[in-house]
Amino acid sequence: HLTIPHKFVCYTDKPIKGISIRLLSEDLDGWFAKFEVFKEAGSVLYLDLDTVVVGEIDSLGRDIEEAGEAFWMLEAFSPLRKWASGIMAWTGDWSQLVFHCKRYAGLYFTDQECIGKALKGNGVTPRLIRRSYYHIYSYKHHCLEGLPSGAKIVCFHGKPRPKEVRETWMKM
Repeated sequence: HLTIPHKFVCYTDKPIKGISIRLLSEDLDGWFAKFEVFKEAGSVLYLDLDTVVVGEIDSLGRDIEEAGEAFWMLEAFSPLRKWASGIMAWTGDWSQLVFHCKRYAGLYFTDQECIGKALKGNGVTPRLIRRSYYHIYSYKHHCLEGLPSGAKIVCFHGKPRPKEVRETWMKM
């Protein structure tokens, strides 16, 4: 679903045959392990494992490449939050966030709280990846009656998880 030149990298604690991986090395538990992706520099699009791409996402990739040095986070689905970390993007070198996020990991319940605090501590307000502009939907808020027309990305936050859903569009 991404036709512009790109490299796919999977962060994991176990080698996977045939897939380009980066082994996790920071000893961070659960969703906090995602902080290690900030070691990637350049034009980076990060998708959580529970984020499913169902359509072409070239426009998102091009917007990231053309923006200059910047940091984006997904517009949250909950009205109680501003950002979500299921989709993030950055251009440039944001590796200092690994250190700052690790520092906040014990103080906050969610990874997006840690990331938001680390960015704010460095004087950065993330740009929003607008859900409506990029056709990003929440499975539990928008897809229970089927995949919305024009959907490009479906986020699974909370329950159910993608492996628990047996929709035909999940096999695309």
